[in-house]
Amino acid sequence: MENLSMEGVSIYELDSDDDNYNENFQEEIAKKHRFDRLLFPRDFPGANSKERMEHLISITEEVPGTNGGVRITKESVNEKGFGMTVGSALAAERERMRELWGEYGDLPYNPLVSLNYAMWIGDDLLARPVDYSYDRGDNPEKGYSELVQIGDGSLLPGLEEALLLMTQGSQHFVICQPQWAYGKWGILPRIPGNAVIVFQVYIKFITFEIEDRFRKMPMKDRAKIPLRTILATCIMLRSQAKQMFEKASEVKRKVNRSTGEETYKKTGLNIGNYHGAERSGELLNLAVDILERACLKNLDEEIEMRKMMINLHTDACLSWRKAKPILYKKGIEHGERCMLHFEELKEIFLRDEDEDQKRFNEFLKSFYSRLTRTRRNLMELYSRDIFNSFDDARRMYESFQDDLHDEDLPYKNFIKTEDKVVMKRMNDKINKRKENWLKQQAGLDEFLDEEDESVLAPADQAGAKGDEKFKVTQINAKKYNLAKSIEELHQEDAMGAPDNLPPGGSYTYYKNFIDDLVRAPDRTGHLFSNHYTSKVAIKFIIAYADSRGLKSFLRVCDGERNLVVTKDETKESSLLGRV
Repeated sequence: MENLSMEGVSIYELDSDDDNYNENFQEEIAKKHRFDRLLFPRDFPGANSKERMEHLISITEEVPGTNGGVRITKESVNEKGFGMTVGSALAAERERMRELWGEYGDLPYNPLVSLNYAMWIGDDLLARPVDYSYDRGDNPEKGYSELVQIGDGSLLPGLEEALLLMTQGSQHFVICQPQWAYGKWGILPRIPGNAVIVFQVYIKFITFEIEDRFRKMPMKDRAKIPLRTILATCIMLRSQAKQMFEKASEVKRKVNRSTGEETYKKTGLNIGNYHGAERSGELLNLAVDILERACLKNLDEEIEMRKMMINLHTDACLSWRKAKPILYKKGIEHGERCMLHFEELKEIFLRDEDEDQKRFNEFLKSFYSRLTRTRRNLMELYSRDIFNSFDDARRMYESFQDDLHDEDLPYKNFIKTEDKVVMKRMNDKINKRKENWLKQQAGLDEFLDEEDESVLAPADQAGAKGDEKFKVTQINAKKYNLAKSIEELHQEDAMGAPDNLPPGGSYTYYKNFIDDLVRAPDRTGHLFSNHYTSKVAIKFIIAYADSRGLKSFLRVCDGERNLVVTKDETKESSLLGRV
């Protein structure tokens, strides 16, 4: 924390333009209550600095071990704060590091603390702060939060002793005598010699566990932590992710056709709620993030790192597959990265043909099944977007087939009969999905063709450009029964795969979409893609939009048909092609 260190020079930055600083200072403190911004309240006791200091001494107590050199308010002045103190966090992490990895000696265990602060000279407590975190950063309302590491010598010793007694969310006044602050000489001209320093400090958060600290450490500190320590942390996170995942994801859904009520029932392992799978994926993301920051010292460590990456990415691919359908692309990202690490390890093992060939066989024995599992998950994930990603889904199956018939590398020795059956089944599944999608598109085009023949308004009245390749016609919404379309939408969802449903189901998704369109003052319309919207969904959208006072149009452009829903067709020049 440079600003509060003995060598800190940023204090001088406040001298650059005193007049502007005074103006900005008064303007900023007027935006929010002074106390919340770590300033003295206007009714704070003390008509002068001496009286104010006397009151501060009366509401503070001596910090143990400082012989009166540091004082801190007896309780948090904002009546908040929770959890363990910074000192307890430091002691707990130091003990945990020694228990888990004592064989490596003392590893960095210093917690990280994010804080805002204001600092005054004790003889001038009625003036503006000498140093003030709300004067820095791009957002004056939030200020610039300092992230400091306890115990690394970057803080004034008196302030560090006081922070050890504070909890997350707490706010305290701290008084530091000169020997616990800037000493006999100070930092002229801003800090005089032998100055008593007064702080008001607010702790935003405390980070003390290694899985949180490691990502924020500078490289010189990360280099001190052995890879085995990081791998052990990743194993711990992976275990926690597994526990969360076993509570999660798909459910069997039933819809009461009379009331529209939806019920959900567990059907087996990894079946339950989307949140469990999502939380599992987040924990695995954290493990990957930590491992990517590990400092590797040799090739053997790189191999161990990549093996763990394969495990983490394989699990994460499955977790995001089971999470909310809208998050499926995160699963694709992890799956592709898993295969990348597999290829990198293959290149490492095959550089030499003798000893490395043996290591490669051992590697395949342990990890090829995970590659197969990842390919299968990627096939399912890619097939959720048939229009854009079906070729990628097929690529996964073709890669598996290539390995099965590879005469140069011994992949087939590690492919089980069960793997062949499961991959064949998944290939049949994605082909079936494409077949159903093509039927859906054919039905949708037929439906829109019917609408084209039974329009209420001629193309020229609907605002078409007069080009045969471009035509806009208004749809007669009155011929669609809203209650019937809702029932059909529920029926379609009940027959579909849970992975392919919008969040909350199609009815909730499209209803909320139309409601948001009605409420949004800056939106006048929306074009629905004919590649992703089913015939049943389009009927519901037309009927429900009509009930909310919106108009529906068929837009034909270069042979492609789309549904446009709008509040005011005269303003939709971009969607309806007005000139």
